[in-house]
Amino acid sequence: MIAYGIKLSIDNGFAGDVVLAAKTTEMARHYETEFGAVRLPTFDSSDPSYLIADEAAKRIFSLFCPDLVGAWMKFRKENPAFDAEWYCRKDPEGDRFYEIFFQMCRKYGVRWASADEKERQFIEEVTWVTYERERAVRRGLPLSNVRPAFAG
Repeated sequence: MIAYGIKLSIDNGFAGDVVLAAKTTEMARHYETEFGAVRLPTFDSSDPSYLIADEAAKRIFSLFCPDLVGAWMKFRKENPAFDAEWYCRKDPEGDRFYEIFFQMCRKYGVRWASADEKERQFIEEVTWVTYERERAVRRGLPLSNVRPAFAG
């Protein structure tokens, strides 16, 4: 299924990058060790999110995609009402946070999967401050309530 997600990402112009939420610590370890996933900044109390990108995505796609795509399509045809809502909960605030996160990565030319610690800290800080400022504006709160970037 991850390989199919990578294919969808490629087909939609996202270079094969996929983000996964680890519902358990075992899943998190599995994503890291088996798929080469890199942990993303965590939004509030959400499940830890992981990014599969670059070489890890290429490896998974080339190893699994042909067979997996065929099996997934067969499954969807046989089970059109498959309900994965328990796994795919929507969190509009979390979605917006990650949208800003990926915008900041693009804006500053940072590939999270290969970024060093300093680049990751920078992107995470800029993302949080941008998100908090935007949220304050949406809620009609003064921007003075938002801590300045890099203020600790």
